[in-house]
Amino acid sequence: MTPSPSEGVTAEGSATGGARAVATGNRGRVARLVEVLCRSTRRVWWVSFILLAVTGSLWSLASPLYSGPDEPAHTVRAVSLVRGQWLGQQTEVVDNNALEVEVPATYTANPFCYVFEATVPAYCQQWPTEGGEVELLTTAGRHPPTYYALVGIPSLFNQSPASIYAMRLVSVLVSAALMASALTTLAGLRRTRLALLGFLVALTPMVLFVSGLVNPSAFEIAGAIGTWVGAFALLRAAQDTSLARPEGSLPTRPGAIPPRLVWSTAIAASVLVLSRALAPVWLAGIVVVLLIVSPWGAMRALARDRTARAGAALVALATAGQVAWIVLAKPLAQVDTQRVIEDTLWGRISGAFGRSIDYPRDMVGNVGWLDTPAPPSVAVVWLVLLLVLLALGLVAGTARQRLGIVVTLLATIVVPVAMDAMQAPRTGFVWQGRYTIPVAVGVPLLCGLVAATSRRQIPPWVSRWVVPLAAAGFVVGHGLMFVQALKRYAVGVGASWRFFDAELFWEPPLGNLALALAFGVAVILLGCWLVVARRDPEVT
Repeated sequence: MTPSPSEGVTAEGSATGGARAVATGNRGRVARLVEVLCRSTRRVWWVSFILLAVTGSLWSLASPLYSGPDEPAHTVRAVSLVRGQWLGQQTEVVDNNALEVEVPATYTANPFCYVFEATVPAYCQQWPTEGGEVELLTTAGRHPPTYYALVGIPSLFNQSPASIYAMRLVSVLVSAALMASALTTLAGLRRTRLALLGFLVALTPMVLFVSGLVNPSAFEIAGAIGTWVGAFALLRAAQDTSLARPEGSLPTRPGAIPPRLVWSTAIAASVLVLSRALAPVWLAGIVVVLLIVSPWGAMRALARDRTARAGAALVALATAGQVAWIVLAKPLAQVDTQRVIEDTLWGRISGAFGRSIDYPRDMVGNVGWLDTPAPPSVAVVWLVLLLVLLALGLVAGTARQRLGIVVTLLATIVVPVAMDAMQAPRTGFVWQGRYTIPVAVGVPLLCGLVAATSRRQIPPWVSRWVVPLAAAGFVVGHGLMFVQALKRYAVGVGASWRFFDAELFWEPPLGNLALALAFGVAVILLGCWLVVARRDPEVT
């Protein structure tokens, strides 16, 4: 029997209504899940920490051992330091930072059969099978000890190459904790999505890649992110306190600056300043920029707070210890006689500027020993996102905030050129794009913070459409960079992309396909979290 037209319409309407009901029910379940995850500050922090730790850990598994920039030197430095060798012995070598130390023989593998050769897979690397102790040179011999003292601990319990994965994990977990604290702070701002947009742009594939290596840049970058976010939020809280306006951009009780915010910022700044020899310079630069963007009343209110003074004392103590190490160990007095550049000042500046053209790309992603840059599409995604954020920050900010953003942007461009030009007569041109990241992350973070705390009206469609689209670009960009890295070590750049089911001479732990799928799931969850995360600052 043929149904009547009315019956067909009714059936079709019922089907459409049922689909809508299912979609509405799914959205409702997602909303309830988000509400549960964001119910307290602790839950927001733990979700953020887990997602950042998982993505960083997957990067550590995807990268062959010693495949990161200078990772052999940093690993040997960590292994020797936890065995009581704070400096090692000076030898007659061209690089006076290279010191001789004694470490287990299992750490002597040489990765130089494939580093700098992006078309060569990682299968050529061999690890020693004999035990005992050997004497090795490490070019990180004079570097500040704090990072190495932490990540070197696993080597005391296991002297096999597998212990390097455990050392990487320590680096990942500390970095994830610092960045999770920053993300949690951002999730408490009035326009949460705009604040998290800044974090999303700052969290480039290079940041996660470095966090998964034995390299002090991991602590330096994560500490810088925590310091930029925490110090800005502290000054906003102090401003609201001084004006007795709890309804301000960062809600807080009149007369009370959140202790959690004070200590998370103090710890991040302390980790930053203790990470690398140049880190005190970055901390000073962050302080200068924040003094530019913040009113004097906020600084006075912060200085009157007892907890804030205690946090400042912790940072001052860490800075004093780091400066003492720099004076005594002289890590910045490096001389490399084979690389020195004898040229005029203008010639050195021109050479340094020419090299700096690649730094933005390297800050987005350049894996291996900086031999496998991000695909052009990934670099374009981050450039577009940064331009969107710059527009938001400059439009929404006050005159002082705009000045702070411009100063930070100029520092990102000028400081690497100046540093390289000054070092060239002693070490040649040695600057790398990742060295600039502690300063560079200040640009998107500041723009996001300014837009999120501005009293000016921001069109609703920015939060509704721009942020989710940015998160989609974030997921695609990270995914492409991760697969590019897997391919580089499996079959080499330029080979076929059909390497997941090929018979390979080298594969990472868990295999290429499993790692790619796991990272895809993790980065999608992280991208979604950066859209929906929010918290009530009054709830702990």
